[in-house]
Amino acid sequence: MRIKKILGRVAKDHINHSVAKLENNRYAVGHLMLGQTVAVDAQFDTLDAAFDHWLATLPMHAKHVQPECGDEQIAQP
Repeated sequence: MRIKKILGRVAKDHINHSVAKLENNRYAVGHLMLGQTVAVDAQFDTLDAAFDHWLATLPMHAKHVQPECGDEQIAQP
């Protein structure tokens, strides 16, 4: 089914993480664009379910943060 409207989006490091409404009134989550086709197994029945998945799969800043000290300092108690 095709995307009818992007409801929300977070852009981080060249990644656009969106939640969208489809032409069949279902929802999708991911790197999405208007008019894009979404497979049936990637669709959500409710906005609540789509939003929960969107929130759980947001690109997190912490994954890209480097420690301020060296590995040898981290290993010490």
